[in-house]
Amino acid sequence: MKLFIKENSLNFSFQIGLVCLALLLIWLDGYRSSRLVLYIFVLALFLTSLFYGYRYYKQKKFYQKLSDSKEIYDELNELSTPVGKELDALFARHHQKYYQETTTLKKNQQQQHDFMDLWIHQMKTPLAVIELLSQEPTIDVESLREETDRLKEGLMQALTMSRIQNLREDFVIRPLRISEVAKEVIQEHKQNLIRSHVYPKLDMSPTIQVQSDQKWLHFILYQLLSNAIKYSKEEATVTIYGEQRADGFALIVKDQGIGIPSSDLPKIFQPFFTGENGRKQQEATGMGLYLSEKAATELGLALKVESQVGAGTSIAILFTDWIQLDAPEKE
Repeated sequence: MKLFIKENSLNFSFQIGLVCLALLLIWLDGYRSSRLVLYIFVLALFLTSLFYGYRYYKQKKFYQKLSDSKEIYDELNELSTPVGKELDALFARHHQKYYQETTTLKKNQQQQHDFMDLWIHQMKTPLAVIELLSQEPTIDVESLREETDRLKEGLMQALTMSRIQNLREDFVIRPLRISEVAKEVIQEHKQNLIRSHVYPKLDMSPTIQVQSDQKWLHFILYQLLSNAIKYSKEEATVTIYGEQRADGFALIVKDQGIGIPSSDLPKIFQPFFTGENGRKQQEATGMGLYLSEKAATELGLALKVESQVGAGTSIAILFTDWIQLDAPEKE
């Protein structure tokens, strides 16, 4: 009631003022019947009050909602006036948007919390191994390097997870020769390849240029190669090559590993999904492919997976914005 009076008091006063002005003009014009003037004033006051009383009655629920913010979102009943109905619809849309944003935020926070719990658990193993190695009279450098590589990869995933909600703000899109990015990734995995007895093969034209972000493309390719090495058989080859397709240019990482069961293929980009193969790998977090697919989507890229159990897996990064530069002339 207070809110209604506060909103309509000016209009009410203005209308009564107009009536008073009209009666004053009638009085000044010579028609000086006090009784009639008072009658007209009381009648006008009564009819105006009746109008605002009816208006309040029709909009009572609306003003009650405004007095209780919880009721606005919990009990959005239809109002009888056109403006009330429109405001009701507006409140409903804002409530739905707020609910969706809140749900998404809670989901992201829970996901980050779950990841950190898992990540801390995973990092305990290499730290414990490093501590044991440090107590030995002679430090096994190769074992120490292996554990530090695990820590490095885990830290990379944790840093990526912390930025995953605002990836676009971190992008610097520029022309890149993907063969150079592939060479850098293979070089970073050099020790991992040696330890796993896996051989890398790069079959990529140096003239292929794409528009992308170097850091995040490097991250995606690093994760794909890491998985290829992890699930490859000893003495196998992991090949990185390019292929022109009808819908763009594909950068493909192909291994000769154990392959992915067909039942797991639809789920491999879900967070924390490890599948049959991941459960055999104690350090698997199930986040590498999820983060790669998330970053690829934000970059406007697509990841396509083909796999056969026992024969290996190939994952293609599909670029739609690419060109083939002129090959340098041989001397």
